[in-house]
Amino acid sequence: MKNGWNSGIGTEACGSMSWAVWLLTLGVLLAPAERAAGYPVTFEFAGEVALFTDTNDLLGGTVEVGTPFSGSFTFESTTPDTLPDDPGVGIYDNAILSISGDVGGSPFALVDPVETYISIRNDAVSIGLDVYNVRAAVDFVGARVDLTLTVSDSMQSLLSSDALPLFPPSLEMSTSSGFGFGAQEIGLGVFGPLNALIPEPGTMALLGVGALLLAGRARMGCQPDRRIQCGILDGQAAANDATNHEGDRP
Repeated sequence: MKNGWNSGIGTEACGSMSWAVWLLTLGVLLAPAERAAGYPVTFEFAGEVALFTDTNDLLGGTVEVGTPFSGSFTFESTTPDTLPDDPGVGIYDNAILSISGDVGGSPFALVDPVETYISIRNDAVSIGLDVYNVRAAVDFVGARVDLTLTVSDSMQSLLSSDALPLFPPSLEMSTSSGFGFGAQEIGLGVFGPLNALIPEPGTMALLGVGALLLAGRARMGCQPDRRIQCGILDGQAAANDATNHEGDRP
């Protein structure tokens, strides 16, 4: 293997609160409740169509080679691996909470979260690749089609484990990437390489502030057995503590 929000409320026991802790507390208080409780993460993607098939003219001539596509998907970062005993393969069933986007003016959106998964193959000997793969059934031009988003690396330096990554795999480190729709029964297919796969700004900000918190905690010298006294509380608990127990903290 060559190459994955806590919130803090400072107390008098740990001295004055660092600016990193203030930022993270603000992020949790302003975040939607479902984000604080469930840790959803959103990635944005974009590219251009390189190949398409439209036997029944469902696209109405709106897609051609070079047509841009873009979208985003949100997944539950705490989704369990269905293959926990396999160190090289992670399968995260029903991980996708939402997915949507646009190809040549035609929108697509998730049909059913139950029919989704993210698979991670790290140093897969059988195929000689690192592979990050997203699969979902989406509605596109009134039809149910399979959507696939894949990033792979024949040098096997893209991934460090089969854990579900909180940051998207680097396209710069990949040897191939792609996005596609497929529905053979209706003669529809749209495919193209990715030119962007990035965290959406809100995800990047909250994860970045989480990293700042870790640095701030180290500077304050908080010990694990003083977690509560140092105010290193889990996301939703921090928000509840701030709003419901303002006068109870030591």
